[in-house]
Amino acid sequence: MSVASFWERATALKLKGRGGRIETLNLAPYQMKALRVSRNHDSPTHHRIVCVHGLGSSGSAYGALLPLLTRLWGDVWAPSAPSHGMSPPLPISIKNAKGERGRERFQSLIYEAWELCLLHLSEERPIDLLGVSLGGAVAIRFAARYPQRVSSLMLCSPAGASLSLSDIDHLKRVFRMTERGDGLRFLKTLYHQVPWWGPLLAPLVRLSLSRPEAQQLIHQLQPGDGLGTNEFSGLSSPVLLIWGKRERVLPSTSLANLLDNAPPQLILVKPDQFSHTPQKEHPQELLAHLISFQERLIER
Repeated sequence: MSVASFWERATALKLKGRGGRIETLNLAPYQMKALRVSRNHDSPTHHRIVCVHGLGSSGSAYGALLPLLTRLWGDVWAPSAPSHGMSPPLPISIKNAKGERGRERFQSLIYEAWELCLLHLSEERPIDLLGVSLGGAVAIRFAARYPQRVSSLMLCSPAGASLSLSDIDHLKRVFRMTERGDGLRFLKTLYHQVPWWGPLLAPLVRLSLSRPEAQQLIHQLQPGDGLGTNEFSGLSSPVLLIWGKRERVLPSTSLANLLDNAPPQLILVKPDQFSHTPQKEHPQELLAHLISFQERLIER
């Protein structure tokens, strides 16, 4: 059992007493596992919320937040992309995805799998999307292609800004996993304050992020990579952008680049204490921002 799969199962077990379970999404040729927490009584919003994770992560990244989200949403999903968490691998191995065409093919499969997943989960009614890091870029791209399927978009430190050479160098340094202490170094970049368990699990973090699925996607980045200019600016859904003042994983230019192409309806929040993954470090505070945003939409 892989580290990611073990963590996913442990999260599901922890959520079991709060209505959590593991769902299997058959999305031929892909299969994705998802953590799901739901409740039977009425919720303030009738929309389903889907949480999209970042690079080298899984649905378990939202473990602390999922039961909290049921205060507003009656049906909460956190899928894991192929080759992440408990989800089976992609139809092709990234080791065989060589060259520019191979790189584009592998990246397109990841986006395609997410697209099929989100189309499936939005069949009955539009969904609310919560995306962190690379999951934010996935959420933006889906909302741009299928605006009628998305009720609202909530983004935490989303990737997708156009990258320069210095931006790529920054990401390569952050995600470098060649030395023994790189796991703990990454956690110190990810969190404002590393949890007590950080030094204990740092070797597992390094093991997870050193997998080809994570490393090659970083090392194959090219200047200009990112979302298309109109993918973000052309969004019609309401958008909440949360960018913590302690963000250190993404390049410092990312927020400015995103705002240069922001849709007019975007609401920007910059919490003082948030770092790259507030769903882990400050789930209650993040929930408050999400609820405030949704209440604004309900009042319209």
